[in-house]
Amino acid sequence: MAKTANAVKRFRASGKVQRNMISLLESEGYARSLVPHSRAVTRLASPHAGHLNSSTGTAFPATISDPHPSIMAQRPYFEILDQADTPLGLLCLRRRAVLSRPGTFVTEICVGHELLMSSYHIESEQVLARRALEWHGGKDLRVVVGGLGLGYTAEAALATGQVESLEVFELIPAVIRWLQEGFVPLSESLSGDSRLRIVQGDIFAALGVPREESPREESPRKESPVDAILIDIDHSPDKPLAAPHQNFYTVDGLRRASRWLAPDGVLAIWSSSPNPAFSKTLTEAFAQTEIENVEWSNDFTDTEEVDHIFMARHPCDANASHNPSPDAPPS
Repeated sequence: MAKTANAVKRFRASGKVQRNMISLLESEGYARSLVPHSRAVTRLASPHAGHLNSSTGTAFPATISDPHPSIMAQRPYFEILDQADTPLGLLCLRRRAVLSRPGTFVTEICVGHELLMSSYHIESEQVLARRALEWHGGKDLRVVVGGLGLGYTAEAALATGQVESLEVFELIPAVIRWLQEGFVPLSESLSGDSRLRIVQGDIFAALGVPREESPREESPRKESPVDAILIDIDHSPDKPLAAPHQNFYTVDGLRRASRWLAPDGVLAIWSSSPNPAFSKTLTEAFAQTEIENVEWSNDFTDTEEVDHIFMARHPCDANASHNPSPDAPPS
């Protein structure tokens, strides 16, 4: 969920010299961009850049002097599309041109000054869905996704051809509204898919309640168990966006979530770090686990990055002693 932010930390630690200042600023995702009148940002954008236009949400003029004027004349190359106060902080949806990739525009979500997700590097979000459903191997699956974001995990799940119904839980109403009102790249394709249902709610709270006892509108549909639960919310199990999320990543929390799964159901969790401690926790809650390492090239920083997908199935008996290898092959 925060791939670019983590890549910046590794870049800073390495001391690697960038090809130019534009790449550095892009790798940091314009860290100060949530302040539309920030001098550092406006000077980079244009000598004529001004304050945020409250009627359009456009941070800079539509046509400006730039090394690529033919591209920049097409649209503003930095736009604050919307922002909302949330329990996580100020959440911002923005669209910008990739200065080092003329003609390329990206949509990003930030909280505070931190870049959470981007439409540019989406590889591991897609692998989360594809690999988990491939591991399951079934068809006509009922899938639940925790975290809507920009919608790439949901889109990848629907594209497998294995999904009969998909429920996406998103805590923040603004994120749902951005999809529904056409602000994000996947708005049209996802909104037009009849298999998709979006629920405004806390997926961790929902999974913590037994399926038979859960309130109808605040949990996955409880008529039948779930074939796959895909979680793409926190940076990693040991770096949650909110403290209450930590309960989900414990043995007890995972066992509670497993009660929503069908007998061959799969739980899959995205992480930006390898997290050996959580890998051990997973093996205490499930009889079969697997870790998929997703390598991708960050062409903003000229570095190779790795994200991680934790997958598990066949919950252990809470009273049984079980400690299998996390990379044990499927039975």
